[in-house]
Amino acid sequence: MRKGLGPVAIALIAIVVILVTEAVFLTNFIVRVESVVRTIREGEIILAINEMEFVKKALNQALPYSFYQSFYYIASRGGYLGFGHIPSYNCIPYWRNYAATNYPNNLKENLAEVLLKTFNGYGSKLEDPVSIPKYTSVSIEEKQIKTGEKTCEGTASSCNSFDPTDKNGCKNQAGCSWCGCWVWTLWPLLGYCKDVPLPNCLLYSPSEWRGCEGTATPCKNLTPETCTSQKGCHVLEKFVSGIGVNFPASGDLKITDDFEISEKGGFSKDFVNKFFDLFKIGKEKFVDSDSIGDSIKNAVSAHACSDSKDAVTSGIISQISNLQTNLNSQYSAEKINFNLNVEKVEFDPSCNSTVAVRVLTRMTDTSSAYPVYDFIQGTVALRNVRLNFYVLNGNYIIQTTTSSC
Repeated sequence: MRKGLGPVAIALIAIVVILVTEAVFLTNFIVRVESVVRTIREGEIILAINEMEFVKKALNQALPYSFYQSFYYIASRGGYLGFGHIPSYNCIPYWRNYAATNYPNNLKENLAEVLLKTFNGYGSKLEDPVSIPKYTSVSIEEKQIKTGEKTCEGTASSCNSFDPTDKNGCKNQAGCSWCGCWVWTLWPLLGYCKDVPLPNCLLYSPSEWRGCEGTATPCKNLTPETCTSQKGCHVLEKFVSGIGVNFPASGDLKITDDFEISEKGGFSKDFVNKFFDLFKIGKEKFVDSDSIGDSIKNAVSAHACSDSKDAVTSGIISQISNLQTNLNSQYSAEKINFNLNVEKVEFDPSCNSTVAVRVLTRMTDTSSAYPVYDFIQGTVALRNVRLNFYVLNGNYIIQTTTSSC
């Protein structure tokens, strides 16, 4: 008689089944937990990457605003940060003080210093959760920037300049037409063109060889696409004045937790503007030459010591106004506006035609306006960049009026 399984054997079998079942369950549970943890971790990484991209975009947007603010500020102060020994009035320097001149030769360095401080200021507002390095240097390069526009320039070759046998060249020249042999049917009123070689034209009588006729289309009237097919014309790319700004990476942009994400933190951008043009023109007209001083001389030369102060003042203002009109006409194409304001006329007590004149000179780029903060008005608005400086000149030497800034 076969014996059945005893209670001990049954218990052992049950234990084995339970252990196997629990092992399968625990394995599945651990796999699920690891999957959840991995998913959470991947989500954290994606979130960190998105935060990094947000900060990079924010810094890229902060760069132009930092630049606009910096060159607006420097231009409003005549190119200076601090004035030191440079005489100034209401935070505006005297570029010319009679024969002495004070042009800001360290203009680029001053602009870079303000830009570095302003850009770091923007970056400090974006610290959390990304660690942003403090930039320690910036390079500024004056450059010509491509606008993407192209024009057709040159002088188109005239139709009659083509060789008498160059039929294809003539046909390719816009505005020209090929006649070749003209055969008269009723001389000198009627006739027709016959496309035959030059020697064969002599077989028709009466006839004459004309070749290439017409008026070539001027280069400026052609598009860049058709320009090069016109003999004598060439495509010219348009460039405008601007500044290249580069912040080299002085450290990495970092997000640090249990893991770290980092990227090089360098930024660069080109800006189309007339910042350096304003200073160059101002230097040429009021420092290298003395246009205001010449205007004052012309005004007082027409007066005697006994003339009234009002008459002398009126003559000075008229001469300065004429200079302003001439400068605005000269630079209208560049959209640079001059405003020459006679702020003060001081007279020698013994002679009314001996004067000292202080002129506030403002040069404004009217082509573009930028969102900037004005420290005097205390507001943010779209504003044109304006270069400010004083000129003090005349045939009467006085103490220069200054004020602290």
